[in-house]
Amino acid sequence: MSAAHRVGIVVVDDHEIAREGIRSRLEVEPDLTVLAELPAADDLIQVCEKHHPQLVLMDIDMPGADPFTMIADLRRLFPEIRVVMLSAYVRDGYMDASVQSGAWGYISKNDPFDVILKAVRKVLAGDLAFPPEVLERFEFSGGNLRRRATEATTPISTLTPRELEVMRLIAKGLSTKEIAGVLHRSPKTIDAHRTSLMRKLDIDDRVELTRYAIREGIVEP
Repeated sequence: MSAAHRVGIVVVDDHEIAREGIRSRLEVEPDLTVLAELPAADDLIQVCEKHHPQLVLMDIDMPGADPFTMIADLRRLFPEIRVVMLSAYVRDGYMDASVQSGAWGYISKNDPFDVILKAVRKVLAGDLAFPPEVLERFEFSGGNLRRRATEATTPISTLTPRELEVMRLIAKGLSTKEIAGVLHRSPKTIDAHRTSLMRKLDIDDRVELTRYAIREGIVEP
């Protein structure tokens, strides 16, 4: 199959060995090709503008641009691109944040490559590639996953995707000004999100919020 007829994929991971491993395995497939590799998500928009991939495989915990923010930006700018998250950690907080940001799948790096490849093909076919326990909490409607109305509400489930992003960045130690830069919003807007999420979680300070984020699997300790 010619390169022009292969499905284009961009791989984003801060570990060079991981990127090279994924590329080498994907390139064996006659209908898949890796168009670009990136060590962080900072330049992902420009790369997608240049290469027009159908799929982005992105590590969930990297330096630089917040991956959940990047998913939302990609959905807004390139709705045809599907994002699948890669992670060494199978955490409900990470998976729920991926769902709410608009990812199509969540794959453990610890899975055999055949499992990863199956998930990639599933997403390219228009299906979701999340663990069953995640899909049980959501329903697929209009191209988006939405939490089921019958699903019990928890404090963290009331947060918007943007509030989840702000909480994750606060817990990683970023200041309001730094978060504003990452999310391309004003410090005043970030303050409003912080106030809202702390009210919803009944949390009073950054230290307690960081502990909560770690406990819920939103960030790694």
